[in-house]
Amino acid sequence: MLLTLLWTLPAAADTVFLVDSPFDQGMVLQPTRIYDLDPATGALTLKADLGATYTAILGLAAASGTELYGIGSDNSAETPCFACVLLHIVLDPASTTPVSLTRIGPLRHQGDLVIAFTQLTFRGNGDLYGVSEETDALYLIDPETADMTEIGPLTVDLGSGCTMTPLDVTGGDLAFDALDRLWLWNNTQGQKGLWEVNPANGCAIQRTSCPGSRNMSGLTVADHTSPSPEFRAPSPNDERLYRVLSNACPSNNESTSLLMRLNGMAFNHDRGDTDSPFCVSDPACDDTDACTADHCSPGGCVYDPVSCDDGDACTDDACDPATGCQHTPHACDDGNACTDDVCDPAVGCQTTPISCDDGNACTDDACDPLTGCQNTPHACDDGSACTADSCDPVVGCQATPISCEDGNACTDDACDPLTGCQRTPIFCDDGNACTANVCDPDSGCTFPPAAGTCDDGIACTENDACDGGTCSGTPVVLFEVPSLSVIRELQGNTRLEWTPPPGSDLTYDLVSGPIAELGGPDVIPTATCLGNGLGLSTYDLRADPLVGEGFYYLVRAENACGRGSYGQASGGQTRRPTNDCP
Repeated sequence: MLLTLLWTLPAAADTVFLVDSPFDQGMVLQPTRIYDLDPATGALTLKADLGATYTAILGLAAASGTELYGIGSDNSAETPCFACVLLHIVLDPASTTPVSLTRIGPLRHQGDLVIAFTQLTFRGNGDLYGVSEETDALYLIDPETADMTEIGPLTVDLGSGCTMTPLDVTGGDLAFDALDRLWLWNNTQGQKGLWEVNPANGCAIQRTSCPGSRNMSGLTVADHTSPSPEFRAPSPNDERLYRVLSNACPSNNESTSLLMRLNGMAFNHDRGDTDSPFCVSDPACDDTDACTADHCSPGGCVYDPVSCDDGDACTDDACDPATGCQHTPHACDDGNACTDDVCDPAVGCQTTPISCDDGNACTDDACDPLTGCQNTPHACDDGSACTADSCDPVVGCQATPISCEDGNACTDDACDPLTGCQRTPIFCDDGNACTANVCDPDSGCTFPPAAGTCDDGIACTENDACDGGTCSGTPVVLFEVPSLSVIRELQGNTRLEWTPPPGSDLTYDLVSGPIAELGGPDVIPTATCLGNGLGLSTYDLRADPLVGEGFYYLVRAENACGRGSYGQASGGQTRRPTNDCP
């Protein structure tokens, strides 16, 4: 019935380790041993015999079901100290001889040795905490070097904050619960009981004051997952395993305590410690998720994400909780038909433009992202009707000028880029009215002589005619003025009138001189110009001649073709005045 009453309470921790260090016998150190303590029955099973080198070992912290840390004594003659050396213990599940017992080093704070560690435990984050009876301080311990950081001296918190009252620690132990609260059992009279300690500063509140309770050598969390702390604590006073609650003191010899037994016999426990690991082994941490690497750490199970990166940039790496890493070949298709998509394991997808050049200069080569290469026949029309356009696969478009020659010498053959060949009849006019303009398709233009009248284009010729293909005329000769009249008007004026000779655009020059000169030679030295460029009449404004004398008058015609004559002397000579009209 006792057992039935006890274990209907919340389940105890699965694995509880007890380190037992007997007192010396006749100045001979006794071997320290580690036991597996069954919290359901109190039965002990020997797990390791550590020998007497580090007796006494008063602090124990379990990192797993096989890896432990302890604080033992250095009994060497050089540096003896009590409960001052951090030890690393690896158990052999198949033997009571440990796989290893490693001395990490003496516990030092700022280089100073600290002794009398009776309390040791791991936190859920894997940090290792300990308390020294000598300094009554809480420390953070480096499990690799045994160097320590003092969190602070243990002081009493009366519920409204830390005080200057120190917490005097004797024996007992430390333990963290599932809510990361730090608990301490203290055996010091006047301060005996269960304390809740702030792990950041060492300030402690007493949760149960138990002046009449047994002393406890250890404190172990019964269930690392329960938010309601329930502890197991062995007492060296009566070798029993007690249930300790946060709100009630354990009763001496209470019905729920268990007598610790080894091989069925009562066990004599003098001093030591207990601890229960957050987890016992890596397999025990298996969460059946293939995407986590599960292992047991001092602070409990750790589930690290598995890295599925296979180092191959050509695979898509993922993890399936049921089957683990999946490495799916990466699809490098960029959806563009104009690229070659390949994968390089070092750098991943490589997209290289493809070449659509078909080697044919007569195609326009292009690429459509949807359909790929397009090789369209090249249009070689240069837009000129004067070339024959073709394409050579090697060199491309060829534009050859076309020939518009029709073999007819009587056409001018040319090419218009817009309309093509143009054949214009040749006009064989040589500009000579005395030649015939003839075109022979074989020989071209010929100009044989022609007869008939023509115009030589000279205004001062007349009677133009063709002779041997040449047009010529005779020079125009101005005739003498046929008649001239001298008229004495009633007013006394002398007016001269004359009859025009044949010709056009005629003007007249009038000269006059003494009549006596007319019988002389053809040169009339005293002739006077009375006017030039005259019409068919004019006046002589000179005074009348003397009696017996008279004036003669001579008129000549002129135009652009020349001048006529003033007439002829009796001897047939053309009269020429010395002082002629200009």
